[in-house]
Amino acid sequence: MTQRRPFISSLSLVLVAGSAALAGPTFEEVPDAGSSPSTAQPVTGSGSTARIKGELTATADANDFEDMFLICISDPSAFSATIDPVATNFNTQLWLFKLDGYGLLGNDNDAGSFPTIYSKLLPNATDGSGSTIPGPGLYLLAISSKTNVPVSQAGAIFHDPTVAGIEITGPDGPGGNFPVQQWSHSEGTVGGKYAIDLTGVKPFEVPCGIACPQGAAIDDDALDCDPNDFDVNGGCTEPGAPLQNIGAVAPGAYRAVCGTTGVEFDRNGPEHKDRDWFRFAVTAPGYLYGSLVTKTLGGGPATNARVTLYQGTDCSTSVELMSKTDPACPLEFGPIPVADDNYVVVVTLDGNLPPGPQCPVQYVLWLYERPTKFEACGHPGTAACFVRHPTPGCNKPLCCDAVCIVDPTCCEEAWDGSCVALATNICIGDPCPADLNGDDVVGGADLAVLLGQWGGGPSSQADLNGDGIVNAADLAIVLGAWGPCD
Repeated sequence: MTQRRPFISSLSLVLVAGSAALAGPTFEEVPDAGSSPSTAQPVTGSGSTARIKGELTATADANDFEDMFLICISDPSAFSATIDPVATNFNTQLWLFKLDGYGLLGNDNDAGSFPTIYSKLLPNATDGSGSTIPGPGLYLLAISSKTNVPVSQAGAIFHDPTVAGIEITGPDGPGGNFPVQQWSHSEGTVGGKYAIDLTGVKPFEVPCGIACPQGAAIDDDALDCDPNDFDVNGGCTEPGAPLQNIGAVAPGAYRAVCGTTGVEFDRNGPEHKDRDWFRFAVTAPGYLYGSLVTKTLGGGPATNARVTLYQGTDCSTSVELMSKTDPACPLEFGPIPVADDNYVVVVTLDGNLPPGPQCPVQYVLWLYERPTKFEACGHPGTAACFVRHPTPGCNKPLCCDAVCIVDPTCCEEAWDGSCVALATNICIGDPCPADLNGDDVVGGADLAVLLGQWGGGPSSQADLNGDGIVNAADLAIVLGAWGPCD
């Protein structure tokens, strides 16, 4: 077999050049934008979108205290959302969410124009949380008044401790690990007319955009659609399991990969699907997010595109963490708790769906890691969240962060009974208590942990039934839960 050709420079994934201008059209809220991800109003039009105008009629309509819009951020580095003080007559707050309702950024008062009462969002949080816009795609932009904040099942999503309210805050409130469900509607919530000036935003469309950013890794077999060629990044489907190394994904930063996939044809018809396997390192525990934008030869998205994530690079021992196909563009996934380890992400087409589309299907894959809020959360070997232990933190980053926001001593001193109680209440039970090493699979590694603690007392991580000793009852729990966590 011949070696696959190197990347061809004519690949039409063009590099991003410049930012959206402020000379684009104005989108006016008609008749009323909703207040949740399912009722958000798409910002449509042509060209670039420079402004959103609307009104919160809270005084006249008890239901209109916030407006949420579905926007397409085409250039994250150039994004801004700024309240126009001339066209706005109330004290505002701005919020940005991922398409699934998880919080990204919030602001009460623009630090650059304080002491005005108007808000501004930029691409990155200023509170040290590391939260940022992970890549181009569809997002939710919301506006509310001073006393009205987004709330999840665990409480307020954002928290700004500054007296002046000038942080661009990440989702560091007690409810920051969960999607928005409702709004606080505190006493004194008002409304009025508003205008939001935008940059880095274009009208809603599907796909949202296909542009290869500066510094992205390039698929080693991009534009090679010959089924007889050796797949240089074919991973576990090729002899030698070749993986393309795309470097590290660091907390608070993103990594992009540009390439092509699709069904490869020979003279007898479709032969097989191109699979691109990329390895990367995570340097610290956190939450991994991803976004895949695709474009077929016909111009639309590949509705059967699939992304799969593995922990580990050995085909015989790696653990599948996630595999997703979604007709929506972009295809988004996360948050997925990750440890400081090596991972593999695979981009291909779903083999269970009708064959096609034909290679080359262009794609841009964005990976972004949000760091844990507490250093003690999610490290390999950390004890379970639903068992008392004398060390700080626990093995489930999302749950650990949520608990330690309420009681920081759980991440500073010891994970005692009160921490376990908080975990039970906040995290709504452990869906996989026998997963002792936190890899979302109950298997040999967990059995080894249990056997290593056999006969241990109430502080032992492997005391799964809480009876104060690691014994056959705990072994039965592990064996009964054997396999991937749901």
